[in-house]
Amino acid sequence: MPDTTFRPSTVFFLPFSAEQPESFPQEVSSLSCWDSVPTEALATRYLLRYAARIAENPSLFRCYRLAADAMPRLCLHSDRFAYTDRIRIEEIRLSLFATGIGFLELHVFYDGLSLTEITDFAYRFKRVAQGEPAEGELLLLDAAQKLLPPSVTFFFEGRADFKKECLCFHRLCITEGTETDESLDRMLCLLRRSYAQWFRLPGDDSEYDMRYDPYPNDCWAGSQEGLVNLNLRAGNEEDDWFLDHFKFNHLAVDYHFLYLLLLNQRFSAIRYITEIAECGTDSRRKLEKLNRNIVRLKTVFSFNVISDDQIYQNVYARLYRILDIDRLLADIRDNEEQMEILQNTEAVKADQTANKFLFGISLLSLFSALIDAAGYFDRFPGLQTASTWVSLACVVAIILLCVVFLIRDRNK
Repeated sequence: MPDTTFRPSTVFFLPFSAEQPESFPQEVSSLSCWDSVPTEALATRYLLRYAARIAENPSLFRCYRLAADAMPRLCLHSDRFAYTDRIRIEEIRLSLFATGIGFLELHVFYDGLSLTEITDFAYRFKRVAQGEPAEGELLLLDAAQKLLPPSVTFFFEGRADFKKECLCFHRLCITEGTETDESLDRMLCLLRRSYAQWFRLPGDDSEYDMRYDPYPNDCWAGSQEGLVNLNLRAGNEEDDWFLDHFKFNHLAVDYHFLYLLLLNQRFSAIRYITEIAECGTDSRRKLEKLNRNIVRLKTVFSFNVISDDQIYQNVYARLYRILDIDRLLADIRDNEEQMEILQNTEAVKADQTANKFLFGISLLSLFSALIDAAGYFDRFPGLQTASTWVSLACVVAIILLCVVFLIRDRNK
């Protein structure tokens, strides 16, 4: 069995939206700097089948790895931190769901950094549009624009530069006793929000923060900004063996994809709510496509239960609530109802316009019938002189009957 010694690291997720996810693989292939990650490397072991199959189905999810010779030189804020030589970006991935939501992933590893140093670095590095890069370095957002196809739109919930941020998944391990219980609580709060150590902490009554400790040496914390798993080495041979042979792989595969599934649900829902709000009375074809995408999100990518393993399901359920996914899906349902009302109103207007055209055509048909009737009455002896008047009387009678029926229908 290969050694998978636990290595403290953070995955920074930069979300983006692809307008045409069907053609996105061709766009990525044309860049020639991305290699497909084999399906077997994405296979999960602890997720239920309907969730696990997404990672293994190229029509639902694709993952690429940036070639080593294409790795950009990114700004690590060495002007602020003296320990950036112990920070390594070992891998950059590109993950895309069939919903059109994707993530540029930066896998950053730390060599001997303290929790405080990791927290301060993550706070700076996650802010993709701010910093003072040295010569030859790129800000993360600038590098992302060079690495990704020009058709993508970066997905930021805030408009200001300082709100253009990555989400973080911290996978950390420290020796038990390094932090007091109080300082550990504080660091977990800072890490799950990717705050710097000088930030003042909010109160404990927030419904958008979670803390979950399945074991004394295994701590989980999460918020809308990030997820953190902190493991404590206590010198216990069995626990340390599990950390070095299994836990890191669990975090790198199953928990990693679990978090991606949650983020996809959240950002997809936000995207569709925005599209519904902006579509107004757009073409019926566009509205139908939006409806199909929404149905696909609800039936293929959204679930309340992700695993029959206690820890996986607990982490998922807590983050699902914190990310407001149920509320976002409820907003979609409400907006769909309003959109349906608009569609019905437009359909009524279209029917009214069609009826007016049909009425005009009917009048022309009546005049044609008048001419035909006059020719018909000419065949009867004694009606030749009055045939035009007889046919006109018939047409007028028909028109009067139509008017009567229209008035009766309107009164109903």
